[in-house]
Amino acid sequence: MMDQLYVTYLEETEELLQKAEECLIRLETDYSSDDINALFRIFHSIKGSSQMIGHDDIGNLTHKLEDMLDIVRKGRIDLDGQILQLCFSGLDHVKLMFESKKNQNDDGNNEVFTHAVEILEGKIVKILKANSETENHRKAAFQGDSIVSTLKGMERTGTNRYCICISFSDDIPMLSPILFMIFNNIKDIGSLVYTNVSDEDIYEASANTQIPSLVMIVESDWEEAELYTYFDVLYVEKVAIADISEHQMLKQATSLDQDSRRFFENFFLAFPKLYPVLFQNRKDLSKAEYTELIHEPFQKILEKVDKIPVSAVEKKLKQEIETFYDLCLHATSGKSALQVETIELLCQKYLELFEMAYADVKGKFFYKIFKVKGSHFIDHLKGFIERMNKSCTRKLLLDLSRLEMIHEHELKSLIELKRRLHDMGIVMSVVIDSRLRKRLINIFDSIQTIEHFALFDTEVDAALGDHISVLVNEKRCMEDFMK
Repeated sequence: MMDQLYVTYLEETEELLQKAEECLIRLETDYSSDDINALFRIFHSIKGSSQMIGHDDIGNLTHKLEDMLDIVRKGRIDLDGQILQLCFSGLDHVKLMFESKKNQNDDGNNEVFTHAVEILEGKIVKILKANSETENHRKAAFQGDSIVSTLKGMERTGTNRYCICISFSDDIPMLSPILFMIFNNIKDIGSLVYTNVSDEDIYEASANTQIPSLVMIVESDWEEAELYTYFDVLYVEKVAIADISEHQMLKQATSLDQDSRRFFENFFLAFPKLYPVLFQNRKDLSKAEYTELIHEPFQKILEKVDKIPVSAVEKKLKQEIETFYDLCLHATSGKSALQVETIELLCQKYLELFEMAYADVKGKFFYKIFKVKGSHFIDHLKGFIERMNKSCTRKLLLDLSRLEMIHEHELKSLIELKRRLHDMGIVMSVVIDSRLRKRLINIFDSIQTIEHFALFDTEVDAALGDHISVLVNEKRCMEDFMK
C-alpha cells in the first residue's frame, strides 16, 4: 500500500509544484486573487500529503508558506516584492527537497541547504508573528495513525454546527491521502463531532477502498462561506455544507402554536376549494360573481396569516399567497377565454403555493404521512395511528408505492382503520404510482363497492385531494379547463 501511496504522492506533488510556479510567474506581472487562492491551496495540499508521507521538512516549509499566503489573501498584508521573493525562494527550496527525496540523494539534506531553509523559515515566521492571528489560530499537525479519534477527542469549540458532505471524483487514484488532508484541515477551523470515516479507513485502506461520500458534523466559529476553501483539495468533486446550529434550525422551524395551527387549518380547508372555481366553473359566472368566489377564501387565509408569529411561517409564504391572489384576479378579470399560457401559469402557481404550505406542516399537524416499507405493515401502521395527535390531524396519507402486493387480511385491517379514522374526522388517502403498481390499483378498484379508497399518483395530489400535479407535469391543464 505504501508504495502505491508514495507513487501517487510523487506524481501529484510534481504537478502541484509546476502549477505553483505558473501562479507565481503570473503574480509577478499582475495581481490576481484567483492565483493567490490557487497558490494557497497548492501549498496547503503539498503540506498535508507531505506530512502524511513523513516528509516533515517539506510539510513544515509549505505550512509556513501557506500561512503567509493566508494573511495575503485575507488582505492583512500586501503582496509586495518581499512576499513574492519569499514565495519564489520557498518554492525553489521545496522543489530541491522534493527532488532529493524522489531521487534518493542528499542534495536537500546537507548542512548548507538546511541552514538556508532555516533562514527562509525565520523570515516567514517574522512576518507571521507581526500578523499573529493566523499563526495563533493554527495548531500543530497531527502525527501517528489516529487523526480521526484525536479530532473527536478534542474539546468542542465553535458557536456554529455544520453538516458537511463531500464526494470524490471517479478518477481518484487513492482515497487515503485525500481523507487525511481533509481531516488535517479540521483542526484549523474547529472541532469534529461526527464522521462516517474511521482511522482504519485512512491508515489501513487499500487503493481500491470505496467510500461513497465523506460525511462530517463540525463545530466552528467560522461562517459557512469561509469553510469551502478548506475542502477544495484535489479529487474533491462536490462539497455540500448545511448549517445545523440550534439558532439556524429554530429559525427554519414551523411553530406549533395555536395561531399557526388555525392558519394552516384554514388554508388547507379554503385553498382546495379554489381549484373548481379557477379551473372548472368559470364560463358560467359573471366577472363580479367570479371575483367574489375568489375573494372570500383568500380573505379568510390572509386574515389568519397576519396573526402568525414571524418565525412560524416563511415570509415568502405570505408573499406568495398575496401574489397568487392578484394573479387570479387579473386572470379572471373578464369573461373572455383565457390564454393557454395564463392557464398553465395558474396551474403551476397554484401547485407551487400548495406545495410550499404543505412542506411547512407535513408530518407536524393537519397532514400525517406513513410510508409502507414492505409487507406485514399493518401492525406498524396501527402503532403509528395510535401515536398520532388526532385532534390536529385531518388527513393521513398512506404511501404504498413500495408495496408489491397487499393480502386479503391486510386489506380487511386497512378498511377497519380507515373507517375508524373517518369516525374521528380524519381522511385516509392512498398514494400509489399507477404506472408501476397496476396490480395494486386493480385490487383497490375491485373493492370500491365495499369501501372507497381515494387513490393518487403523488403525495401532493393526495394532500390536495385532486390530480393537479399530473395535469401540470403533463401540461394538460388547458385541456381540463377547456372541457
